[in-house]
Amino acid sequence: MLPVYYENQLVGQITEATAGISFDYDPTWKLAPVNFGISLTMPFREMKYGSEIAAPWFANLLPEDRILEQVGRLLGRSQGDVYGLLEEIGRETAGALSIGGPEPIDKADYRNLSDKELKDVIERLPSRPLLAGEGEVTMSLAGAQTKLAIAIFDEKIALPLHGAASTHILKPKSDRLYATVENELLCMRLASELGLNIPATSMRVVDGHPFLLVQRYDRKIVSPGRVERIHQEDICQALGIYPTQKYEARRGPGLVDLYRIVDTHAQRRARDRLALLDLIIFACCIGDTDRHGKNYSLILSHGGARLAPGYDLISALSYDGITRNLAMKIAGKNRAEQLERRHWERFAEEVRLSPAATVRRVEELASAATERLLEVKKALIDEYPVNRDALELFAAKIQERARRIGKNSLKNSK
Repeated sequence: MLPVYYENQLVGQITEATAGISFDYDPTWKLAPVNFGISLTMPFREMKYGSEIAAPWFANLLPEDRILEQVGRLLGRSQGDVYGLLEEIGRETAGALSIGGPEPIDKADYRNLSDKELKDVIERLPSRPLLAGEGEVTMSLAGAQTKLAIAIFDEKIALPLHGAASTHILKPKSDRLYATVENELLCMRLASELGLNIPATSMRVVDGHPFLLVQRYDRKIVSPGRVERIHQEDICQALGIYPTQKYEARRGPGLVDLYRIVDTHAQRRARDRLALLDLIIFACCIGDTDRHGKNYSLILSHGGARLAPGYDLISALSYDGITRNLAMKIAGKNRAEQLERRHWERFAEEVRLSPAATVRRVEELASAATERLLEVKKALIDEYPVNRDALELFAAKIQERARRIGKNSLKNSK
């Protein structure tokens, strides 16, 4: 059995059998003064949860695609061996759980990285994702992008060891797409400036290597070296589906499913419905076509479910070979630049929003994005050693798209 902990409290056990993995809660966790169900699909009950429910949920804690393949190869585990992979790297994951052992709260272990060590780590990540196989590092981050969980105390970057909690996600530039650090930095900062709930995002450079730092919304620094975990799950986990089903085109969730989950489970239902609308509109304005089921999450601990902040906002408009089709259709349309007033009104009716207020919000956010973009771009140039040509390119494309989204929201052609 593989124990699952929240801090130093035993939450439950993962069991491996021929039929797959199962999960059952420990009786002491159900009686704990501060507790929570680990998923909307797994509320407290006496019976264990079988593989049909447990396996997809825990599989969503692992990286995806080529990153998962590399990690599996480094650890000598099959990509489908969810139990074995989490046994190796599950101590620090998305959400509040530590798999395989309790979180080292009083003696959390962090190793400060010098600039040279940080440069070496960044250069190793493409061949050793998540630093898998380096015995002291036991972390797992979902997704198909190269990244690393790190901690920042007093502006110093440290590597969490032996399951210590991280505070930030470090994202180096992509080896496949142009200037992804500047791209995501611009999109995240613009979203924040427009009032969307977005984690603090910054940029640094070490020896010619730019990287993004995104503050984790599922972590809270209590004091230097003491980090509190906050539980969360992504929408694929909340629906009980595998990460391979994250796209609507692959039988994954659509926007109606997102609203259904918020309507059914969110504690701040009205507020979260509007926050979700803003994320959807903003993604259209920046050309973020890859917003699938793992790009939306719920915070589950500390008083019920609520929509998590937006994350992984990036524009696809400047890249050749990247689909322009939306991962989740709006009123049956998969091209944001073709959306008109009638499409937004139909979408609003599908998710039980006010059609008039929805159209008004589309025009408001698109206009605000168009107006504030140059100001945000200038601030980033003043604040960081960015690639100015890249930032100019991304800003121009986004401004053009936001202007078109706003203009089209007032059209109603037949």
